[in-house]
Amino acid sequence: MSQKARKHEFPSHLTVFVAESILLRVPPSAFRMTVKVLYFSSLQDLVGASEIEETLAEGRAWTLADLLETLFERHPKLRDWDGRLLLAINQEWAERDQPLAPGDEVAIMPPVQGG
Repeated sequence: MSQKARKHEFPSHLTVFVAESILLRVPPSAFRMTVKVLYFSSLQDLVGASEIEETLAEGRAWTLADLLETLFERHPKLRDWDGRLLLAINQEWAERDQPLAPGDEVAIMPPVQGG
């Protein structure tokens, strides 16, 4: 076995120290994920934008329902639409219990009206 390929064994207390040292150097932004939120039709006027990037704290599992609750807190009038919103993640219809992943694109649409 070559010198480079040899596996080194470290005492457990050194391994913990090395792991903690590496963890302490990770910037706080590494513990967040970003999703893009697209608003359609009258919802754009309600929130004042057609799309936003929402940064969510990682370290826990986020669902579409969790994101909606965050958005309802930020835009209270959006809650008036709750129960009637059409929702999609990455251009696929989504249920509220669907988990979110970093980089997801979430579309929030009012109900379709026709005539």
